[in-house]
Amino acid sequence: MRFFKKTIFWLIILSVLSGIFYFFDEKVTDKEIAEEEQRRIFAFEPADVISIEISKSDSVISAKKGTAGWVIEKPVMAYADQVAVSDMLNNTVKAKIDGVLFTETPVDKLKEMGLEPPYITISLKTSLGMSTSLSLGDRGPTQNVAFATLSGDKRILRVHADVRSEIDKMPYDLRDKTVVATDPKMVKEVDILWNGKQAITILHPQENIWDVEGVLKGKSDLTKILDTLYGIKKSKVKAFIDENPQSLSTYGLDNPRLKIKFIDNKNLLETLLIGEKDKKLRGFFAKRGGDRNVFLLEEEFLDGVPDEATDLEVKEK
Repeated sequence: MRFFKKTIFWLIILSVLSGIFYFFDEKVTDKEIAEEEQRRIFAFEPADVISIEISKSDSVISAKKGTAGWVIEKPVMAYADQVAVSDMLNNTVKAKIDGVLFTETPVDKLKEMGLEPPYITISLKTSLGMSTSLSLGDRGPTQNVAFATLSGDKRILRVHADVRSEIDKMPYDLRDKTVVATDPKMVKEVDILWNGKQAITILHPQENIWDVEGVLKGKSDLTKILDTLYGIKKSKVKAFIDENPQSLSTYGLDNPRLKIKFIDNKNLLETLLIGEKDKKLRGFFAKRGGDRNVFLLEEEFLDGVPDEATDLEVKEK
């Protein structure tokens, strides 16, 4: 009986202690969360941002979020790389203040730290009507931190140098580099037209059925066909060359060496034209039918495009 009472006693003590530890643990967790929130540079979430402007020296990149996603407005109107913009915003908006160097902003220190003028500034607007700018200056002596100021805030902050790196983008970094938008699974016909050669026509009349004109029935190599189409689909623009070319002949696109036409299951047509090779840039000039701008493809791009229909047939062993 005495043993039973002692057991009950210690169980009660343990329960009380557990409650106390839980209470203090919760208090510590809440405190840590509050401190982390105070360290955040921005008081909103990446999803709230609807406008971005990055200013560096005399260059400006601006982008806005619409119903179809992000669009670059400066220095050129173009679709944005949605993943690149999203990653940049996530890593910037969620960044933390590493330390406060000055609670007031001494003018001499601004110049000393590369903040007057700043190395780079990002301005953000949100759907909630908030607008704020973060300016970044020099890196610290150890190179792993950077000096920063926030609009409406008198402090000089220290942030991780990665924040400056995330913002320090070129237009190419944030621009959509898709070469062909058509999904190979959705095409019903692809025409590969080499200049001076017979056309290669790939047919996709129904799901999992692929044929090549000029190849005997049942002899089309499915693996080779899909490797060709997905190789083209996965290609990325190497460089943007000319937004408003005066003459396509400069790039060999008035009479291209290769045309690739994609017709999808809704009868929508997408055409890719490939022109001359630039030996210095090590790539081929190209453009999409209907678009004006000329861009560059990797020089290996043509390696994955068949020369003739028989390149896509099953080879007898």
